[in-house]
Amino acid sequence: MGITATVMLSWPPAASACSTSADAAVVTSFPTQIRAMSSEAKTGAWIIGSLPPGVAGIVFITTPDYIKPLFTMTFGNFLLLGCAFWMSIGVLIMKKMISFRY
Repeated sequence: MGITATVMLSWPPAASACSTSADAAVVTSFPTQIRAMSSEAKTGAWIIGSLPPGVAGIVFITTPDYIKPLFTMTFGNFLLLGCAFWMSIGVLIMKKMISFRY
C-alpha cells in the first residue's frame, strides 16, 4: 500500500485534465518532464559507465593475480586498449542519446 501519482504527458494540458485543484497539482509542464527524464537518463549512464572500471577495481583488490595479466602481458594491453576504445564509443553514444534541448 503505497502512494502513487499520475503524471499527464500531454502538452498543453487538456481542459478536462485539470478539472480540480488536486488534478492540477499532478500535471507538470512538459519542459519539467523532459528535465526529469534527462536527469534520470544521465544518472543511468553514469551507473552503466562506472560499472566496468568499478568491477575491475574490485577484482584487482580482491584477486590481483587474476587481473595482473591484463597489465603485464602484451595481449592483455591490447585487450585493455580495445576495452577503452569501446567504452569511449559507448560513452559518446549515451551522451548523444541523453542530450535533450528543452
